[in-house]
Amino acid sequence: MTLRVYCTGFGRTGTNSLKEALEILGYPCFHMVEIIDKKAVDPTLFIDALHGKPIDWGFHLQRVYSCLRLAGFYFYKEIIDHYPDAKIIYTDRDPDKFWFTPSQVRKTRAMTDELWAAVFSNGFLDKEASKKVML
Repeated sequence: MTLRVYCTGFGRTGTNSLKEALEILGYPCFHMVEIIDKKAVDPTLFIDALHGKPIDWGFHLQRVYSCLRLAGFYFYKEIIDHYPDAKIIYTDRDPDKFWFTPSQVRKTRAMTDELWAAVFSNGFLDKEASKKVML
């Protein structure tokens, strides 16, 4: 496989929907899900890349035809250099419609922290306790 489609947009700009669409069209996709859910890529790869360690993008992206999200927007120069023939999709959103004041951020964070504490009884990292909540 070789990378054919490359998305350079940030997260929260429709990347999940774009991933689903690309996969329906037959383009297996590298997305944050590969790291978080499937554990297909070691997250230290990106930490190493951030610190300037050379990354073999061809090796790490060999199972996909498309790429988006973290690798897409942050490492776009390196990946485009490695795959100059890939088509590029840029996703965006209206920043005026998705902008929070510092006060809203603090309130949202406080609400989220309270909900997580209530729902998981501060045991979110306890797998068995979390499974009981989810069942």
